[in-house]
Amino acid sequence: MKTDAQAILRRHAFFASLDGAALEQVAGRLQKRSFKSGDMIFQRGDAGDAMFVVESGAIRLARDSVHGREFTVRLAGPGEVFGEIAIIDGAGRTTDAAAVAPSVLLSLARRDFQAAFRSSPAMQDAVLSALCERLRATTDQLEMIALQPLEARVAQLFLLLANVGEEDARSRAAFELAIDQRELAALVGATRPRVNRVLVTWDQNGVISRSGRRYECDVEKLRDIMAGGDDP
Repeated sequence: MKTDAQAILRRHAFFASLDGAALEQVAGRLQKRSFKSGDMIFQRGDAGDAMFVVESGAIRLARDSVHGREFTVRLAGPGEVFGEIAIIDGAGRTTDAAAVAPSVLLSLARRDFQAAFRSSPAMQDAVLSALCERLRATTDQLEMIALQPLEARVAQLFLLLANVGEEDARSRAAFELAIDQRELAALVGATRPRVNRVLVTWDQNGVISRSGRRYECDVEKLRDIMAGGDDP
């Protein structure tokens, strides 16, 4: 696991500046954990005792609004980190985190992160830069939810749930959807009837095929929809 863990960490801005020995030490502290779709990783207010790297799967970070409705803050896919804010400032979790697909996570305890952080000025600079980048990315995602056509938002989510990356050459991909359409609609900032209309249209046009909770997707068609699909 150590070699794979180091490669994952090296790709992340928090750890890219660490030398080989320091990176190996941090990687050796990672713990692999598996979650089923629907499993809760942590809840808002929980102690921030670890950060997580997504090795595979997809994690939904969400919180309740003042009106009692849950909204998605962001989705974390393979190679992304979440839960890092709480281990930096020592406060409680700011969101709920739950798996929306079978997921494998690498967790790093707060004490191990803090030890590496204190010993490396370069890492301190990298963490500050990464947090600024995260803020920009969150702003971009909120803009996407507000301005991007619904079909494009659903296509992006389906590619994430199917673990399809930008350079993935597969023509088709499949995944099991462990949440209902109401929860699916919340992920893309829409109502259940509107999302259902998209899925029915896609089923008719060969973008997806459905069998119970299993969705098989035409990857190229989803990418085309992301690039410029019309909102039904």
